[in-house]
Amino acid sequence: MDKSAFISKIAAQSQAKQNTKAKLQKCNDAVNDNALVLDLVLANFNDVVPRTYRLLKRIIIQLYYSINFANEKNSK
Repeated sequence: MDKSAFISKIAAQSQAKQNTKAKLQKCNDAVNDNALVLDLVLANFNDVVPRTYRLLKRIIIQLYYSINFANEKNSK
């Protein structure tokens, strides 16, 4: 192998290595973005679910008392 072919081979390997690094960096950025979105979703989920549960509990209690009140009124 002559000198210029060897240099071309090394340059091609270096370019391929840089391309692979760039692709890996894009993948890493995408993973980090997805992790950030997942953190936001989970934080929102942990905030919304207890509030929704408390709201539904209040609605059910109100319905229970309304039904009982209506039943008492109708039974008199």
